[in-house]
Amino acid sequence: MTEEKKYKVLARKYRPQKFEDLVGQELLVKILSKEIVIHANQQLQTAILMLLRLMRHRILELMTLEK
Repeated sequence: MTEEKKYKVLARKYRPQKFEDLVGQELLVKILSKEIVIHANQQLQTAILMLLRLMRHRILELMTLEK
């Protein structure tokens, strides 16, 4: 058999693509949405802290060069 058939698992074929497509799962949608927002906020906070540390390091470096 040289011809391959593409088989797609039914669970993936009919998987909802958006939260709005989930029927009867309002609590699950609410929990997942909240977790996504929290995770995004944590990543942003981490990025800001890293930027501030880098800026502080650079300022201290410049101050020592001036002396």
